[in-house]
Amino acid sequence: MRTWQVFAVGIVALLAFLLLPFYESWIAGVAALIVVAVVAFGFFLQPRTEVFHVWTTASVFDPDSNVLLEHDLLAVKVEMVRLWLLFIPTSLAVAFLTVTAGNGTVWHFSLLNLIYSTPYGPFWVWILRVPVGLMVLAVSIWIGERLVIRDAKVCSAGTVTIAEGRVSYMFVDGKGAYYGGQGFYIGLVQPAVLARLVLYRARKPGLNKIGMGLLFHRLVILGRGLTDLDHETAVAGAPLTETTS
Repeated sequence: MRTWQVFAVGIVALLAFLLLPFYESWIAGVAALIVVAVVAFGFFLQPRTEVFHVWTTASVFDPDSNVLLEHDLLAVKVEMVRLWLLFIPTSLAVAFLTVTAGNGTVWHFSLLNLIYSTPYGPFWVWILRVPVGLMVLAVSIWIGERLVIRDAKVCSAGTVTIAEGRVSYMFVDGKGAYYGGQGFYIGLVQPAVLARLVLYRARKPGLNKIGMGLLFHRLVILGRGLTDLDHETAVAGAPLTETTS
């Protein structure tokens, strides 16, 4: 960013903080409306494709302990799961809006007064930011996954790296272009061949999700196509390369 842009952002942030008492009473109400709207919009984003067909490659061992590459054509479907995680923030938001609407006001609580008027104010703020942060994270993951699955293509990741609770990966889209992605490692999708599948937007492959990073969706194998084995022993310590079947 240029110097004047950094200065402008700093001025805006300072004004927002100084004027916080004038609009603080509306923040909670607006936030609750955003939570409900985002969750509902996610359900509105129905996938255009119900079943995906993708070629996968997996390493297997024959009875002689030779490493083989197994190519398989899978029919994969994406299903929604763990929606109860959305029920918590949505229920709290709806309950808050219902109570405040019944009282004819939005919010009488001042966060600034809590911080500066009591010695335990900063402690309670720190405690409250944990559940609030988790709710924001859950809603953001939900809408991120739905935006990708809305108009998705599927391929298998070329490389995958997992470190410190995050996963980084590389994949090649249908046009042969290389893309990368990263996200939280959740690891709820099984088996491993599904965990390595990447869903990416057809028109914007930079927007993508990998199977092992999905929270509100799971990949299910509906059927298998032609299976092809490459009977080539891999050299010890050398990387395996995918062969053309």
